[in-house]
Amino acid sequence: MGGERKGAMPETFRCKVITPEGPVIDRQAISVVFPASDGLVGVWPNHGAMIALVGEGFLTLRASDERAWFLKMDAGFAEVRDNVLTIMAARTGELLEQSDEAVEKHLTDAQQELAEEVAENQDAP
Repeated sequence: MGGERKGAMPETFRCKVITPEGPVIDRQAISVVFPASDGLVGVWPNHGAMIALVGEGFLTLRASDERAWFLKMDAGFAEVRDNVLTIMAARTGELLEQSDEAVEKHLTDAQQELAEEVAENQDAP
């Protein structure tokens, strides 16, 4: 498993989010916070086994490479066992990444879209 040293506690764990349409996330994480039916639940490496009802809200996954991932979630079930968090969700929103590269890409895309809009408006009579 990623980030492990022999004899040391795991530094990461696997996070999987699955919907009826298929897998949404399957990544190594240093922490995950997800909405349960009765509040937020935090999961870290070597977390104790548990089962929870998933509520409506946002899941936040933090990876060891300083990236963060955000996912809107609806109802479902979560299980933590053997250093794996598995969430079966009824529906999710778009998976959003927060990193320098992702921010730069969104900025570049927005600048390109703006330039295209300006060009179209200049061509209009």
